[in-house]
Amino acid sequence: MTIRFVALVVLMSGAYVVCLYLYRKSRGFALLHPVFTSPVLVGVALLLLSFPIDQFLIEMAPFSWALDVAIVALAIPIYRTIDVVKQRARQISWMLPVCSLVLVVLAVGPLVWLVDDEIWLSFVPKSTTTPVAYAVSEVIHGLPSLSVISVAITGAFGAFIGPYMLDRMAIKDRFVRGFSLGLTSHAFATAKLLESDTEQASYSALAMALNALITAVWVPLVFSLVLFNTGQF
Repeated sequence: MTIRFVALVVLMSGAYVVCLYLYRKSRGFALLHPVFTSPVLVGVALLLLSFPIDQFLIEMAPFSWALDVAIVALAIPIYRTIDVVKQRARQISWMLPVCSLVLVVLAVGPLVWLVDDEIWLSFVPKSTTTPVAYAVSEVIHGLPSLSVISVAITGAFGAFIGPYMLDRMAIKDRFVRGFSLGLTSHAFATAKLLESDTEQASYSALAMALNALITAVWVPLVFSLVLFNTGQF
């Protein structure tokens, strides 16, 4: 363990503590969630210190195993809400695949014709969790780092505007509210809901896990097949 490694860990931990403090002082303003703001603060610090990002990634490589653990951990919310899955099986069976497809289409939109392939491919998994988005982006030849950023922006914005939109549409069903927010805004929405409604948060966690799993299966298969047939792989 080097002094540089320890210093970087202290930097990241300090950034998270500062951002968490600001988030709480803002009374839970979604766009100030530390999951979104702490990487920005760390990035600014690295720029000011003229610390190469490549070297930063090398130093932080020991933490890469955490992504694999996070993917496996998605089974936890599914297990905890297994009774809900059984009760709502019919709704989930059509909501999940339809929403997963729609979210990908909305993410890409006109970008297919406006930017390079690796750019628009990076936005495909933006409504999944960070570890899944990173892995999917690698498989479909996107830019994993850009995918992670898009996940953070999507989650923060969705957690902020989502509840307001659901209120405007007079949607009161707690399952529908939680599941919808989990599908679109993943961990951000779940963390936000934990502050006010644990039941909705459990539905959000369920949706987040299921969407991540189904997207991790069909997106690599479909996009790899399409891009291979068009000669882009």
